[in-house]
Amino acid sequence: MLTQVSNVLAETILQFGMRALTIAFALAALAFASAQRGNKGPDVNSKRNERAPTYTKMTDAQVHAKIDYQVGKAKYQGPARLPPQLNARKPWITGANIDVYRPGRWDSSYNVVFFRTIVTGDSVGEWDGSVGYVEFKPPSTGQYLVMTHFSGYKARCDVSGPWGVSSSATETTSEEGLVATVYTATNTNKLYFTFNFKRTDGNTLSTAYWRGTEFVKL
Repeated sequence: MLTQVSNVLAETILQFGMRALTIAFALAALAFASAQRGNKGPDVNSKRNERAPTYTKMTDAQVHAKIDYQVGKAKYQGPARLPPQLNARKPWITGANIDVYRPGRWDSSYNVVFFRTIVTGDSVGEWDGSVGYVEFKPPSTGQYLVMTHFSGYKARCDVSGPWGVSSSATETTSEEGLVATVYTATNTNKLYFTFNFKRTDGNTLSTAYWRGTEFVKL
C-alpha cells in the first residue's frame, strides 16, 4: 500500500515538474520574440541620404593651367569641361571600364564614389583602403590625355601606370582636384592603371571622392 502511494506521489511530482519546465520554456520563447520585435535593426535610410560634400569646380583657365603644369605647356588646348567618360553612373563604357577594391560607397544619385584613403600598417606590405582599377583600350595609336577628377580633405590622388606615378592634392573638401597624365599608345592593346588616395598630413584614415576619369586624344 505504501509502495503504491509513493509511486502515485512520485508521478504527481514528475507531472508538476514537467508542467513547470514547459511553462518556463514558453515564457522564455515569448521574451525572445518580444526582444526580436523591439530590435528594428540599423537605420539604413540614414546612410542612403548621406551625400558627398559639395565642391567648387575649377574655371576653364584653372583646368588648363593644371594640365599645363602636370603634362607640359601647350600639350592640350581643347575644351576644359569635357564630361568624365568613366564615372559612378557609367563604370563600363565602350573601350574602358573601372573596378574598385573596397569602395566606401557607390553613389549613382550624386555620381560619385567614396574612397577610403590608404593606411599602412606596422608590418611590411600591410595596408588598407580603396583602390580603383581602370582598363582603357585606345581606339587608335597616338597620345592620350588621361584625367582623373576628385575631391577630398587633404587628399592626394596617386595615378599609377606606364608613366610612373602622377599625383595631385586638394586641401579642402570643397576644392576640385585633377590628375592629368599622357599615355602614348604604340598599339591598340589595353592600358591598365590604378589610382588611390592618401592623406597629405599623415597616415590617417579618411574619405576622398572619385568624380570621374576621361580619355582625350591629343
